Amino acid sequence: MDSSLEGQYANDDATKLVELASKRLQFEARERPDTKFLLTAVTPLQKQKEVASHVLMGLTKTAAVLPLPTMLSPLGKACARMDLTAIHDILLKTGYKNEEGAENELSFQEWTQQVQDILNTKKAELALRDAMQAQVCIPDWPTAFYLQALALSKLGMETDARDMLNDFAASRSASIA
Repeated sequence: MDSSLEGQYANDDATKLVELASKRLQFEARERPDTKFLLTAVTPLQKQKEVASHVLMGLTKTAAVLPLPTMLSPLGKACARMDLTAIHDILLKTGYKNEEGAENELSFQEWTQQVQDILNTKKAELALRDAMQAQVCIPDWPTAFYLQALALSKLGMETDARDMLNDFAASRSASIA
């Protein structure tokens, strides 16, 4: 039995849980129990009612999610929603129309497509790296901040992503005022 579960269940209950888990892991789908059967079997084993999962796992409760800033641009809102299609469309609409002299560089359209492809293929670390490099090249470019926030969200770092959006929105509103 898992060491974190030792002492939390009687031996008979622990045996039932292990049997249920092994039945659920059967290779053939027809040999696996359905959800209704599992719920019926597990319900009598539940000793504590209405206990938050973070308490059961011994984790500290995470901080409340920060609200989105109200002064986000359409691109910022699309990043907060993690809507890759909207982000790509916005980037294409705001892209360069004439790219003469940039034969050795990726075009803006190619770059935005590359970023979307990276995010779609679950390579958020690469997308975050690219967005951070873009911010180094052009420190005040909003798109770099938005793409960093999106990549952070894809990496499961929602608090950091919201903080980035909030900080950027605050700095933008301060520079406008």
